[in-house]
Amino acid sequence: IGEQITVAALAALQDKPGETWGFDPNAFVYKLVAPKRKDPPKSWTTKQRRLTVSSVYVGQEKVDIWPCVSTKVVDGNPVLDAKKIVFGERVRYTKGTGEPWFKGGDGTISGAYMRKLLERAGPDSEGELVKAAQKSVKPTQYEPLPDCIVVVCEVDGRKGGTKKHYCCRGAPDDADIREEAAIAAIGAALSYRNVPNIKEDSS
Repeated sequence: IGEQITVAALAALQDKPGETWGFDPNAFVYKLVAPKRKDPPKSWTTKQRRLTVSSVYVGQEKVDIWPCVSTKVVDGNPVLDAKKIVFGERVRYTKGTGEPWFKGGDGTISGAYMRKLLERAGPDSEGELVKAAQKSVKPTQYEPLPDCIVVVCEVDGRKGGTKKHYCCRGAPDDADIREEAAIAAIGAALSYRNVPNIKEDSS
């Protein structure tokens, strides 16, 4: 994927201009490799010279990719075809089991702590859900521009790319921004519903 490819550049290479997958379009996408890793000897077989990559870094965030990509190592770095980097679903084994939710983490990143609330939610439950989702909304490590507020939603969706940063110039306080991030967290948690049509289920 090269040494300097951004989310925006990756989207362009995949013929998806404007797609950000919920990330900063200017964030760099790269794969960390152990400093001591060296190219395999030329005497190795083609199979031995390859490396399976299951995650990349977007900025400072480690993100799973699915399907995993098998690639070779050159100058200590994996050579990835940018078009094969898909921020996708890795946990597929719960399909067809009748389980109402896909498995996902410890309840912090996947938002599993909201599942019982979501199961019993009705038309008047928005306030309760937003209040619960505030657990996953916090300031980021980034320094905002003057008159801006930046927060992060710490719930990742099942298909990846749902962790978001929000910046709003001239906001009177951070309440509106935190609520927006909380709603994003709810949407990410809902993506773990084991249903044929998640969009229909979420509505």
